[in-house]
Amino acid sequence: MAADGQMLRNGKIIPEGYFQRVARVMGKVVSAKGLHKTDRFSKSDPYCVIKGIRSNNHLANIFVTRARMDTLMPEWDEEFDFVIPRSWGLVELVGLKAMVFDSDETFVSFVGSDDFLGGADVDVSTAVTGRVIRHDLELGGLPLSKARNKKPRLCLEVTVYREVLPKPATLAHQLLTSLRTMSYTRELVGTLCKAKGLQNTDIVGLSDPQCIIRVIMMSGEVREIHRSKIMQDTLEPEWWEEFHVKFDVLNQPILIAFDVFDSDGPESCERGDHLGSAVFPLRDCEQPAPRQKKLLLLPLSQRHETRLTFDGKVDVLSRMTARLTRKTVAAPSEIGDSPATPSGRKSTRVSLTDSQLAESAQGQNSPGRFSRMALSFKNSLTAAGSESKRPILTVHLRTRSKEEEMPHIDLVDQPISVADEKDCELCLASESWARSMFQPPEQITCKQRPPRGQLKGLDRVVFVYGVMYGASGLIGKDTSRKTDAYCIVEGVSRIGEKVFIHRTRHIKSTTSPQWAEMFYMAIPEEIEISRLIFNIFDHNEKLVRAFSSAEPSDFLGRASVDISYLTAGDLVQEDIPVVGAPTQPQKTTSGFRPNSSILVEVHVERRVMPDFGLAFSDNSQVIPKRAHTVSRQPVPSRVFLDPTQEDRPVETCEFVASDVQWLASTGQLLAQRRQKTTSGFRLNWLQFPGQLHGDDDDEDEPGKPPVPPPKDAGKQDDSDEEAAAAKPLGPGCDFNRRDAVHRAASLPALHTRFARGGAPEKLPGSSPLHPQFSAASHKGVMGALSAMWRKPGPGDVSRRSRSKEDKKSLKSVTSTLHSTFPSFARDFA
Repeated sequence: MAADGQMLRNGKIIPEGYFQRVARVMGKVVSAKGLHKTDRFSKSDPYCVIKGIRSNNHLANIFVTRARMDTLMPEWDEEFDFVIPRSWGLVELVGLKAMVFDSDETFVSFVGSDDFLGGADVDVSTAVTGRVIRHDLELGGLPLSKARNKKPRLCLEVTVYREVLPKPATLAHQLLTSLRTMSYTRELVGTLCKAKGLQNTDIVGLSDPQCIIRVIMMSGEVREIHRSKIMQDTLEPEWWEEFHVKFDVLNQPILIAFDVFDSDGPESCERGDHLGSAVFPLRDCEQPAPRQKKLLLLPLSQRHETRLTFDGKVDVLSRMTARLTRKTVAAPSEIGDSPATPSGRKSTRVSLTDSQLAESAQGQNSPGRFSRMALSFKNSLTAAGSESKRPILTVHLRTRSKEEEMPHIDLVDQPISVADEKDCELCLASESWARSMFQPPEQITCKQRPPRGQLKGLDRVVFVYGVMYGASGLIGKDTSRKTDAYCIVEGVSRIGEKVFIHRTRHIKSTTSPQWAEMFYMAIPEEIEISRLIFNIFDHNEKLVRAFSSAEPSDFLGRASVDISYLTAGDLVQEDIPVVGAPTQPQKTTSGFRPNSSILVEVHVERRVMPDFGLAFSDNSQVIPKRAHTVSRQPVPSRVFLDPTQEDRPVETCEFVASDVQWLASTGQLLAQRRQKTTSGFRLNWLQFPGQLHGDDDDEDEPGKPPVPPPKDAGKQDDSDEEAAAAKPLGPGCDFNRRDAVHRAASLPALHTRFARGGAPEKLPGSSPLHPQFSAASHKGVMGALSAMWRKPGPGDVSRRSRSKEDKKSLKSVTSTLHSTFPSFARDFA
């Protein structure tokens, strides 16, 4: 992705606030050759799947070809065109993933199959816009045991088009903008057309199919809107029946469900054998979506009343009591207001009688073992049993939606403070309550004085639904490496609470299960869902039968989808990598690495929920806020001073000690004493600091106090510096010496426990009548003197021994130190 300020290939510069991305990918899947054989009695039936690689490592479905039967050199010549949606934001398409599978049946899918024939990746991040590139790719990722030294190849043509777009707003800003309005289905018009490939469940004759059409509301209830007539003795019924239903803002449908049964009578359709169920979202029925829908009929795990629980059981009574409504709508009608439920949301559920629950508990009249064997033998002999294995239901659906202002959106912009009964009346006077699916909080509806607090609006996911298409590349833990995989969908809140949503059926002996099941759930008000987790397990049925207390499943991997910023109306349809999957034990050919992934589609519905929060000042109702407790309050009239920050003068002996160390390190101390060892008097460097630098004026009269500088000494600074520069340098002078850095007079000297200063530290055994060194200066001077005694000077390295003059000079220096600082006598001895 090119950022703002970067130059493009055509010489133009991306303006500030814009970015460049891949907007469209076109191409053609030409052919493949050198594929290996996977079928025992025939050649492979290959088909190719093209997926887009996003910058977040997720995959997007782009194109799937038809299956070419009984060939190892397929020629497809099929073109594809994929436009990247704006909802991706800053996530860019960076590559293409091409995979070839062997189709075990006549239909193909993005999930793939168990027989993987190879794959390859194509990088489009650096492709030139509008240029057709033909790729001759070597397919990799095959097990070495099946490759047999073959190198299959795939021919693919790719064209990339780029565009420059303004950078989108932040996800939080997009979510807040989407909450300004809400869209709901106002009217549903449809036609129940026909079905084919239904299963025969009658030993004598064929099935008598009947279809029941229901809608699943946002509150979680299920309503029946149409019941078709019974088609006698057929597996390909044609109804061609129309239905028309209207809805209002308080009863918003989300999904439409079709249940097909083998009817045993006009009033006992549900007691017959189940032939299949399909669930479809109503948002996908709006224009410009096609009117005709072909829905795959799934087994009992897709029916609302017989969905599996977390443990894999069918809890019919609890689901029927909580959700099912047995009210038939024979003519087009409009569903109106309804009483409120104890949870706070308005509902139109109709309670079932004990007889109705008993009939539903009996459920499906499953045939016995002998009947199933006879039915299977009959279907194998008849022509009906050899038809398509996939039951398909064809319907025509069209919805009309309406867009209105989101209820309680004013509470998001400006919350209402509540202190007395008048504030409660102001909150209840809002017109949003008539269009809201939430009830007013109990704090503002009570007759007593309300607690002090605030009424505000919170963003909530009230309904989540999607499709579990399947998984690919799963690796089992048994010897065959195949799995009996099933998936459990759970919702996770921001604080870690988990809510069970759906469990799919397990598909036996496969590495690429295709569930294609719709999951949905009305989220309770007290739970804030922010993420969906998809856990994949391997069902071990033999172990469960042998040991009832054994763990029935092996963990195969996990994937998650973040829905905290997913807006209503948008969808997430991605191929997500599976985390925690077992590694592949066998070695594969290089060039491509197949990974386990799961293909899902997720939708959400959001509403603004009014929430009452207590004020922080009411300590009796709110947990007190943690704060630091001050045990002692300072006196306002007293001024606190830090004596360690006061400016203290530095003793003269400290400067003398630093000069002694510097002269000793450069060899000037001995050089000066060579010329003055015959004077016969002792030096005092504290009273006459000039003696250290060779000033002869200070040595004329021992004990003479220093002469004060004249008043006009400041005017002679320039002349003194010029004279010092013209003065010849003495022996042992260091040319690399830098002038000492003097402390600024305006800044105080910091004396802390990390840099101790102030009064010099008293050394043990020293007399208080003489000036004392600090510990650092004492250590430095002793080290310099010790080095002078034990090591030769800089000019005497070649002789390896000192002359008699140097020894006399060194004794003179030592005697001077002893007379000036008696504390050194004991330490140096």
